[in-house]
Amino acid sequence: MLSLRGLPIRAIRIILRPRYEWSVIKTDQSSRRILFRYVALLTLPPIIAITYPVYRDLLAYSNEPSVLRHAASYSLVVGFGWYLLNLVNVFIMGALFQSLFPVFAATEDRLRGLKIAAYAETPLWMAITLTIIPYTIFDWISLVALLYCFYLMFLAVVILMDMPNKKAVWYTAATIFASGTIIIILDSSLISVGDYLIKQLWHHAV
Repeated sequence: MLSLRGLPIRAIRIILRPRYEWSVIKTDQSSRRILFRYVALLTLPPIIAITYPVYRDLLAYSNEPSVLRHAASYSLVVGFGWYLLNLVNVFIMGALFQSLFPVFAATEDRLRGLKIAAYAETPLWMAITLTIIPYTIFDWISLVALLYCFYLMFLAVVILMDMPNKKAVWYTAATIFASGTIIIILDSSLISVGDYLIKQLWHHAV
């Protein structure tokens, strides 16, 4: 069972030794609580990296104490919103991986879909964290990390689901497309509503 101390080790191994680590994950006695803890901890640094520029840009408008307080509040609200959305997105993708198992006649396991969604996105979270450094190269690294996440998902399907490579390609592509569509629609709707509410609060506060 994965311990708190083992979280960074798993994150490193899933990037550097994915085939070996997926084999270990396959036999792990994991629980939703452990997977949630992994996602919750690993996604915190990239959320900070995303929201810090928001706070920094807002500070450029004024040095007034009231503006500084509201800028901090705005950044925290935005960061918390993105944080929750990211957790929801992982569970949506995990549910899609799980729900398509019978369609592709894969091995049934109630947690394997969530394992794939939780662990395969590790490179992207780590790459996004680096974007807090103001160099364009880290944006490209995030793109490479995203593509690597797709490969990790494919590899996980092959190993965790005992699925042939050709079939795993279609299974992975179908899951990514379905979950991506749902996530884009859901995130866009929630972001629009949240952005409107936050702007109204900001307008009245300032």
